[in-house]
Amino acid sequence: MNLSQVVQFKNLIDSLEPDPTGTDAVRYFENLLYHASSNIELRMESDIKNLENDFGSIQQSVESFRQSFANLSKSLQQLIESQDQSMYNHSMRVYQEEFSQDTVAGILDRKLLIDTESETIMRARLKNCGDWRLPGMIIRPSTEDYINDMVALDPLYLVDHDMELLRPSMEQYLPEYQRRLRTYTINDYAQRPIFKNFPKGQFGVIFAYNYFNFKPLSIINDYLAELFQLLRPGGILIFTYNNCDRWHGVSFAEKNYMCYTPGTRVCSLAREQGYTVNFEYNGLLDASWVELRKPGHLTSIKGGQSLAKIVAGQ
Repeated sequence: MNLSQVVQFKNLIDSLEPDPTGTDAVRYFENLLYHASSNIELRMESDIKNLENDFGSIQQSVESFRQSFANLSKSLQQLIESQDQSMYNHSMRVYQEEFSQDTVAGILDRKLLIDTESETIMRARLKNCGDWRLPGMIIRPSTEDYINDMVALDPLYLVDHDMELLRPSMEQYLPEYQRRLRTYTINDYAQRPIFKNFPKGQFGVIFAYNYFNFKPLSIINDYLAELFQLLRPGGILIFTYNNCDRWHGVSFAEKNYMCYTPGTRVCSLAREQGYTVNFEYNGLLDASWVELRKPGHLTSIKGGQSLAKIVAGQ
């Protein structure tokens, strides 16, 4: 049985809630017992005692079932965790041997399936972070148009492995706005630190879309550490990733399409780096993302800005 099948079964078990049904049943029989024993004029001690004993058995059975159901989920989790390290190692090999060879055209053609509701929520949260008083960064803007939700950030950095990966997002704007963008390339395969040429403690929001989906957990942890240093106190880091707490995320990793990165582990590493987990989201399709905050109060010394409407070029 593949790991994705085990995770699929655990997802199913975790989606079921035996407790509310069990509680309702206990309350129902408790109500019956109350009414049956309420007539103190009739002496039916023997029958009432039998009812009380049976009710006690019902309570014990319901509790025993709850515990057995919880133990099933725990056993499945232990089985999953026993295979974690081999999956981490597998993803690292894929990252080093296959993803490192990705072409610009292949990366630009790679899309993340996201449902309408999830996209609406993501855009709303990005726009909420779009403060002109703060610098921002988009890692892998690609051919997506999320840059439109972040154009207010000043300056706005566009970052990827190759300058050609940045051109599609830049070229949708007039030259005047393109000159305001700051473009940089990074290389997490060889360069440490990854962001050695970037200002520390300056960014209000950093967004990575369909980027960490192709990074193994240890590399994501490197990014978390460095990006924490780039953010201002109170700054936000938002990124999508391949949530392998969901069975289809594991299936992607098994097929070498994305890396194996369980959401619980990603959030645990983020907390270890000093972030607070501000928001987690799992969409109907491929889109899972997390919003992290660096502790502190977000401030800026900027007092004004020239006003202009930023539009895509015709």
